[in-house]
Amino acid sequence: MIALTLTIIPPLAINTTLGFLLFTSHSIFALGLARIPVFQHHHHHIEQTPALSDREAVDNIDEEEEEEITLETLLRGPHIIPRHPTLLSAIAGAGAGLVQGMAFTPVENLVRSVSSSRLR
Repeated sequence: MIALTLTIIPPLAINTTLGFLLFTSHSIFALGLARIPVFQHHHHHIEQTPALSDREAVDNIDEEEEEEITLETLLRGPHIIPRHPTLLSAIAGAGAGLVQGMAFTPVENLVRSVSSSRLR
């Protein structure tokens, strides 16, 4: 029973860590990409007061929509769904995959070297 547990725990820990890294980096990339103008919605229904000019009203809207990337925004997501969400998610997923690949390569090399040393 202990031998079985010891063989299951290392891959489980690695997969859990890499899964966390993948989904967290995807969220960070997606929130960062949502700030690019291509992915932002343009608001045409701006309420203006007589004291504000068109440019001031747009500046106020942009300042209000700017969100910081924090743990809270990672957990709940952005207030406004960005334009082209599938493309944004695909780009963020590719970036997250690269991060996970870079993190996993040293682990994979270590596992291969340990496995090859056991076979000798």
